[in-house]
Order: sequence, then C-alpha cells, then structure tokens
Amino acid sequence: MSRCHAVNVCDNAEYFYDKINEDLRMGGLDVQVEDIIDIIEGYKGKGYAISSQEELGKYIISVWIIL
Repeated sequence: MSRCHAVNVCDNAEYFYDKINEDLRMGGLDVQVEDIIDIIEGYKGKGYAISSQEELGKYIISVWIIL
C-alpha cells in the first residue's frame, strides 16, 4: 500500500492523527491514518507570517539561488 507524507506546521503529529482518524470514522472508512500517512514533525514556526531573522535570511538566499 502506498503512503502519503505530510508536514505539520502547527500543533503536532498526535493532534493530526487523532483528527484524521475521527474524520475517517465519520466517513465510514475502516482504516487507521497511521497506516496510510507519515506526519513529519519539526517544521512548526512561530506562527503564520511570523518569521525569525534567521528564517528570513535562509528564504532570501533560497530565492536568489532559484532565480
């Protein structure tokens, strides 16, 4: 079976596994999210549109490399 990969940018993997399992049950599906989705943690920031100077510096360097 193929697996999906997701990156959480808020909350944590446990929150999303619980939420998606609830949605799957409500949809009448007999599957556990842990069997089909890997949630990759470690990318949670300060908040939407709130960046540190370090993050902004990395972004600017990335944009110049892409250009």
